[in-house]
Amino acid sequence: MRRTSRLAAPALVALAVAAPAVAATFQSGSYEGTTSQINKQTGKHRKITFKADAVNSEVTKIKFYAKGKCSDGGTSGRLHGTPPERLFADVDDTGHFNMVAKSPSGATTVRVQGDLVGSRASGTLSVKSRFNSKTNEPDPNGSIRCSTGKVKWSAKRTS
Repeated sequence: MRRTSRLAAPALVALAVAAPAVAATFQSGSYEGTTSQINKQTGKHRKITFKADAVNSEVTKIKFYAKGKCSDGGTSGRLHGTPPERLFADVDDTGHFNMVAKSPSGATTVRVQGDLVGSRASGTLSVKSRFNSKTNEPDPNGSIRCSTGKVKWSAKRTS
């Protein structure tokens, strides 16, 4: 079986599922942290960053790299949240957010959920993609399925 590396299609539209906050349970600012995935080249945990706004009850500029395993033995991976892709979510009054974004083709789904408390945050993320077995291109009906599984993350406010 050959190992193939694929780039997941960018997810351009984020759908946030949460109500606006009544009272902020978290601090506004830039957050940086790591995921449970380890970069095999550096031996370090992969990074996750975002901005939290307690006044507007939202998390914006979510950015992370995720690598998944594919059903044909290959891998898929890419940096999510870079322009023109916009990953964001509303935060509810308990500090929880849940974001689901789909690529324009529908072949890739990105999920990020988390909880903000004070100056810390944690949660999970996942990326699922499908590819055409003949072209290796993203295809919502493709026979090759790729997934990161559930990836844990944690972050703290840096500014």
